[in-house]
Amino acid sequence: MHVVMFADQHVESLGGAQVSMRLQRRFLERAGHTVTVVAPRMHRPAPTDPAYVDLPSIPVTPDREYALSWPGIRTDRFVDAAMARRAPVDVVHVQADFWGAFIGHRYAARHGLPVVHTMHNRVDVGIEATAPFPALVLRVLNVWARRALRPALRVREARQAPDG
Repeated sequence: MHVVMFADQHVESLGGAQVSMRLQRRFLERAGHTVTVVAPRMHRPAPTDPAYVDLPSIPVTPDREYALSWPGIRTDRFVDAAMARRAPVDVVHVQADFWGAFIGHRYAARHGLPVVHTMHNRVDVGIEATAPFPALVLRVLNVWARRALRPALRVREARQAPDG
């Protein structure tokens, strides 16, 4: 089985979700599965690994540890081209809350693949604890999610439409 994981941050960066994904990959591969990890390219030295698809990205922290990949048509094309050179995918495992989630769900919808979505945190609680005007921030994020996922929803609806 080929599992493709989508993340908000490169799995070689710091963070609990990243550690979890590295461990999942290790044990899936020990069980004989193939794993590909799609995440924003790091902007500091990081190990290269043929299992990684490093998306074009922009750094979002001063230490360049974390980066953002914008979900959209250009990123969709980049992911599709990178994945076309790999074994067929059996399942998409989204382990992201923001851009990685949008990119992963869009990929799965375009290719008619099943999705498992693991949440590693409570975005609402984190934003409430750290952001000024958390209700506004959450509303903006929800609008962004609807816009970013609109193409994926259209593909899914077209697949589910009865033949006329």
